[in-house]
Amino acid sequence: MTKITYLKRFTSATVVTQFVNMITAVLLRNLLGPINMGVWSLMQVFMNYAKFSSLGTHESLSREVPYLLGRNELDKAQRVQNSVLNYSLLSSLFMTFGVFIYLLIRKNSIDASVYVFMFATVLLIPAQRFGNVLIVVLRGRGEFGVATRQMIFSAIFNGFCVCIGAYYFGMQGFIAGTFLSLMFTPIYILLSKKIVWNIQVDWGVVISSIKYGSPIMIAGLLDAVFINLDRMVIAKHLGFYELGLYSLSVMTAGYISIIPNAFSVVMIPSLHAVFGKNPTSATCIDYARKWLRLHLIVIPPMVMILWMFLSEAVKLLLPEYVGGVRAAQYFVFGAYFFALSMSYINIIVVQRKQVYLIAVSVATIVLAMLFNFIAIKQHMGIEGIALATSLANMFKFLMVFCISQKMTMTYREALIQFGFIIAESLLLFACCLISRDHNWYSHPAFYLTLMAQIVFLYCASVYLSKPSTQNTVIKSEGV
Repeated sequence: MTKITYLKRFTSATVVTQFVNMITAVLLRNLLGPINMGVWSLMQVFMNYAKFSSLGTHESLSREVPYLLGRNELDKAQRVQNSVLNYSLLSSLFMTFGVFIYLLIRKNSIDASVYVFMFATVLLIPAQRFGNVLIVVLRGRGEFGVATRQMIFSAIFNGFCVCIGAYYFGMQGFIAGTFLSLMFTPIYILLSKKIVWNIQVDWGVVISSIKYGSPIMIAGLLDAVFINLDRMVIAKHLGFYELGLYSLSVMTAGYISIIPNAFSVVMIPSLHAVFGKNPTSATCIDYARKWLRLHLIVIPPMVMILWMFLSEAVKLLLPEYVGGVRAAQYFVFGAYFFALSMSYINIIVVQRKQVYLIAVSVATIVLAMLFNFIAIKQHMGIEGIALATSLANMFKFLMVFCISQKMTMTYREALIQFGFIIAESLLLFACCLISRDHNWYSHPAFYLTLMAQIVFLYCASVYLSKPSTQNTVIKSEGV
């Protein structure tokens, strides 16, 4: 099966999954209310940080296995897979024990109503880890058939469990449903696909995987700080109710990332496999062009639709969350720039220069803290926090673009790609600005801007569909 077929199927499955998740999210927000959703947001912060106890081995596995398969080093690829699987499960047990001890120590400093739910993370963390590492194995080996079915069935099973649990037992039932949902993933994968798995750990491979994956992991940890920073600021300065309203922003931004995430999942193993065979700048440039073409065609319409119709949709489906609409509209611009960043980050990683991502993440956090500080001091509420996060994402994109350009592209190629991005961003911003008026559909300026976007996208698509002729060899060492 071709990469295009995999991409179409996986993207379609991602859209279906997100549709199911959207229904689940709407039902849960009505069943649990803003305060309980705020508590769940805080629990997710714990779970997000827990995944970094793998020390970058997951990141290494998803890239090294396809890279080694591309070089036809099958035994080494299997050794990496076995070692990372076993190490991942072992480290999750240590992490769970650490969270347990932390919660015991902090028992008197955490609100009693929240403390019980935080303790549930002791069960949720290892269940989540087991499923995640098996998904990484499937994707690294290009087993997107099983991965696609797992994604859809897991979303349906998750929606059923958490909604039934929340309806009958409130927050306790929701958490129990979440645990059952997390356990469904590894059970389904192991029943659907025979995974060669020996209970042995080659510590030399683990250490090499940590060396390769730890910079990505550290950058990911710093990104988690950045991603959770806005929620932590809101929880501290504005309260759980506002945090619950802000969850609408996070949910909305997730829909913007549906197709870029699907493209990334399918194309990352392919990029590393092709780069293993043909380590030239053309490989990276062609990947960047494909990504940018997809982004320019798909993301702007999604942002515009959200800007134009989100308010009415929330009034109809989530009336308690109307106060979070404006923040969600600002937040989607951050998702727009985050999606743009993904391809250039992958280009940096495939060349084994992932250490640069640590500096980028640190700079992004500093900028986000500065922007959040200004938003709080100016009493801008959750709308100001959303703007601050979007601005930080924009600067992050600029940094990773410049780094990847320096490594891979000629100045001409970089200027052309950057010009496309600037032009589309300005046209998109103009359309969204006009759509703030309730009678946007009667403005001639809106349709003129829309026509300009269509013409621009056609011209950009023609250029970006051409293969690169730049064939500079790039030296890169595997694990």
